[in-house]
Amino acid sequence: MATKLNNNAEPQIAAVILQLERALFHLASAQQEDAVAVERVDDVSVHRGDAPEIQEQDKHSVQKGGTVLGDRSKGLWRTLQIWLTQIEERGALCTKYLIATNVVAEGKIASALRDMALQQVSIESLLQIVRTAGKGRRGTQIQGLIDDVLRRSDEQLAALFSRIELVERVDWMEARPIVANGLGVDPGVDQNFVVRALLGWVAETLAASWRSGQPGEISRKACLLQVHAIIRQLVRQRLLPRPASDVPISDAERAHAQTRDFVARLTDVRADDETVFEAIEHFLQFGAERHRLAAEGDIPLREWGDRGNRLRQRWRGVARQTAIEEAHRPAQELGLLILARTAFTHLEPIGQEPCHELYMTSGHYHRLADDNQIWWLPSSEGPNHAG
Repeated sequence: MATKLNNNAEPQIAAVILQLERALFHLASAQQEDAVAVERVDDVSVHRGDAPEIQEQDKHSVQKGGTVLGDRSKGLWRTLQIWLTQIEERGALCTKYLIATNVVAEGKIASALRDMALQQVSIESLLQIVRTAGKGRRGTQIQGLIDDVLRRSDEQLAALFSRIELVERVDWMEARPIVANGLGVDPGVDQNFVVRALLGWVAETLAASWRSGQPGEISRKACLLQVHAIIRQLVRQRLLPRPASDVPISDAERAHAQTRDFVARLTDVRADDETVFEAIEHFLQFGAERHRLAAEGDIPLREWGDRGNRLRQRWRGVARQTAIEEAHRPAQELGLLILARTAFTHLEPIGQEPCHELYMTSGHYHRLADDNQIWWLPSSEGPNHAG
């Protein structure tokens, strides 16, 4: 039986993903002028101006039900050492120091931090627990790290520990709606899609900054702009008609459409069978897709009227220009040219959005022809003269 190989990269990858998720979480709760950084002064940090307001260390365990931050764990004491050193170098403390983990922090120190957050233990009692937990065998590597932390005065340690918060059992699935709400994602769109897209954007943006030798930092303003860009993309996709191959037409619909007035307008100019068949397809596909888009409420009804007006205006211009340039041709040949120049290649936008499906323009023209609002034969036989 094959055995599962131990993937040494898994813990590192999982830890990086946690940092990205936490960075986006902080962007969702940051103030307007804040920026969030990854691997700048800490695993994740929130900056206001040049100063960090929040620093966070992320501790990830790939073991289900695993624990982290034991009383003598290197991760805990190294984190404390880093923060104390930074405070001494900067001469200032952050508003908060967070330790975020996807599991439960173990040990008496972690328990005391929880109790202090609930105001069930004093800072003095917590420091006593910290100093007691720090006693151990001299000469060990971890003891040297602990001793370096505990050489600070109670005042120094109290200043730091009073600002430390544990964030345990971090769950990205539970965090997604909080992120969506914090960034003002419209509940009318797929919020999970937006948050997933934002997470990918955070990763790409940070990677680009690091490649260029810049700090990995993202402003909340940039994040909000990206939210709007993703939502616009989603709305644009809803406005886009389906590909022609996804709008099926039945034989019965084709047969019924052959009796419509727009087919008679094609007969007036002796359009060939292929042109008539394509016109019927486009006419029916346009009708089906216009109904779907209107039913979903994404396109105001007025836009269809405005679009029809634009298409009629364009048809008039094409008809006049063709009549002038091709004045020597018989009426039916002129009509075919007007049809071809009007409906064969033109792609009319829907609102402000480009529309690349030909049937949505060609079919709309045939709908106008069916309503006797346009025609192809340049004569006085129509309800109005083309010129």
